[in-house]
Amino acid sequence: MYWRLENLPELQHLSDQQRATLVRNKVGKTFTFRLWLTSFMRGFVIMLLGYAVLSAITGLLSPPSVVSGLAVYVPLLLWPVATILFYQYALIRIRGQLKLYLGELRSLGVDVPVCLGCGYAVDAQMQHCPECGALVGES
Repeated sequence: MYWRLENLPELQHLSDQQRATLVRNKVGKTFTFRLWLTSFMRGFVIMLLGYAVLSAITGLLSPPSVVSGLAVYVPLLLWPVATILFYQYALIRIRGQLKLYLGELRSLGVDVPVCLGCGYAVDAQMQHCPECGALVGES
């Protein structure tokens, strides 16, 4: 699981300063904040939907004392879980876009020092990625 854009394996061949500059210039702190805020709000919507569904279900099947407990606490537990899942999904999509971009660079003949299969930093002399075994020039 990756928690920050700087930790993506495709960016590990860069120095810390290069990674920070890349993320700051191309992505920016505003994007990272918006990514968390969007994930947070999607998690909130999931919580509200969970509250509505559980209220409807438990209201039909259970006495009122059970309704108040289930309909409040279960959706509150859904909120952070849904927020983290939405955030991780967004990072996976960003990583996929990064792999597509690196693949386009490689098809144009630019030497990309990263395995496109797993993100491992490879040298030009390597024929196979030591991490996943993919061919370096074709992965």
